[in-house]
Amino acid sequence: MMEVEHKIDAFKAMGDATRFRILKLLSENGRLCVTALANQLQVAQPTVSQHLKILKVANLVHAERIGTHIHYCIQPTTLEDLSRQIETFLAPPPLKAAHPDHECVAKDCLSAESADDSNTP
Repeated sequence: MMEVEHKIDAFKAMGDATRFRILKLLSENGRLCVTALANQLQVAQPTVSQHLKILKVANLVHAERIGTHIHYCIQPTTLEDLSRQIETFLAPPPLKAAHPDHECVAKDCLSAESADDSNTP
């Protein structure tokens, strides 16, 4: 299970358009070297290398030397963990009785909404 700070770093790393495109290319192709990524992205190799470094630090990609080239692939366990995190954000709240403190907040919200509605012409 990823720690919260690591998840935040991973989400931040994916927030850049070039890094997102790198992840997409890796997911579609399996393994690619920097040269192949640079050619497909039409970006300079040093730029791709810097983006890959950020993705690697965020544990989103894995590097493996094959001959003279380093090939990159997606780190599936990290993406699976992030996917589970997103699913928890999207899951409907449980249908359990609210804690008494939370009920007060909910009642306050409902009464505030009713007051707002009555002020609308």
